[in-house]
Amino acid sequence: MANGDRELEDGDCIKADYMSRDVVIPADFLVAEPPDARPITAKPIDWRETNLPEFASRYAILLDHVLSPSECDTLLRMAEDSVKDRGRSGTRRWSPALVNIGGGLEALDKEYRNSDRIVWDNQTIMDRLWMRCIKVKGLQEELAVVVDPPSERRRRQGIREDSRWEFERLNQRGRFLRYTQGQFFRRKCPTVDLPGQGTNLKTRLICSPLRRSVLGS
Repeated sequence: MANGDRELEDGDCIKADYMSRDVVIPADFLVAEPPDARPITAKPIDWRETNLPEFASRYAILLDHVLSPSECDTLLRMAEDSVKDRGRSGTRRWSPALVNIGGGLEALDKEYRNSDRIVWDNQTIMDRLWMRCIKVKGLQEELAVVVDPPSERRRRQGIREDSRWEFERLNQRGRFLRYTQGQFFRRKCPTVDLPGQGTNLKTRLICSPLRRSVLGS
């Protein structure tokens, strides 16, 4: 990540800029099933069996094999091709991951977040990912509507009614994170220990839904 004519140094802050290059997405990518595809498996999380039982009323699910190995390779290649700012060398694809500090600004803080990142906004990719995910029976129905009780802040504002959210689509923003030996993202909250879950996961796809508030409708 360049700042003018120099590379960012620890403590520098810049205005967030997620502009990217146009990338040609194959018409059959995430649409056709590749030869190395495996059936998607789903495992709902029972929070009562984790170290965070207070989330027992929340819904979470682990989906394995949403993408095949060849699709992961293709997706990473396209993400790398999307990078607009390639530094002074003109060849850089990955940049240090920055920390959101509010006001549209991000900062480099390697004591807290030390890894590399690509941010790529592409609604087509996210829409196709969602169509792949909803092959899991019941997932689309489970996420169609979410009702949240008022937060403490909303209660202080005098808002007592629940918030009702309708699923619209996945967020267009794809964040690709790369960690090499010794890199880290320090914990801000407890992590989840899942029964029987190993620590050798190579790829995690976390889908962020874009929901439309229908409060009062």
